Amino acid sequence: MSFFFSSPWFAEAGDAHEDLFLALNPDPVTGGEEPALVHLARFASNVLPDVLVLMLVLALLLGPRARVLRRDVLIVLAAMALAWLAARALQAAWPQPRPFVLGLGTPWLVHPASPSFPSMHATVAAAWAVSLAFWRRPVLTAAAVPMALLIAWSRVGLGVHFPIDVVVGVLLGAVAAGVTQACLSPVRLRWLQCMGRRTVRRHRARRLRLQRPA
Repeated sequence: MSFFFSSPWFAEAGDAHEDLFLALNPDPVTGGEEPALVHLARFASNVLPDVLVLMLVLALLLGPRARVLRRDVLIVLAAMALAWLAARALQAAWPQPRPFVLGLGTPWLVHPASPSFPSMHATVAAAWAVSLAFWRRPVLTAAAVPMALLIAWSRVGLGVHFPIDVVVGVLLGAVAAGVTQACLSPVRLRWLQCMGRRTVRRHRARRLRLQRPA
């Protein structure tokens, strides 16, 4: 595989990675019918991402009535946008073929032969789930994390991504969520606002000193 170098250790790791992909990617059942897992994977891949966005839109519209601050929802959306940009940049910098391009597994979803690494679905879903975890609501976190992991698994189950694509995507999304939270959290924004006010006061005091007659 193109993910690994040509040394024996990397070759063995590449073979193990392919075996893991084939184990997670269902084969057609007798008669060529789709396995039940494929239906679940297609739902997770095609429907759940829209559900994630719809949940945020509803929270943004309802606001206080849903006991959610609009600022927190905007931070989640910013994390998802940052994750998308980071994944897109990595795909452009290091394009890797999808499994079906290499003739591996069974593709259960019609998909263009675009770069595979990392998984965009896994990256954005992980940014969504980790951002919600920062809200410190155990019930919400307990629902968000499995949904994100289900979306990530579905991309491998449908045969359009390798396991390494979704693993790196989840890590990248988590980092994007952490960076966004660190930069846009209320404490950070208050600190920046305070520093800005201090800077303005310093400039005003310096201007007044310069305007005073000698």
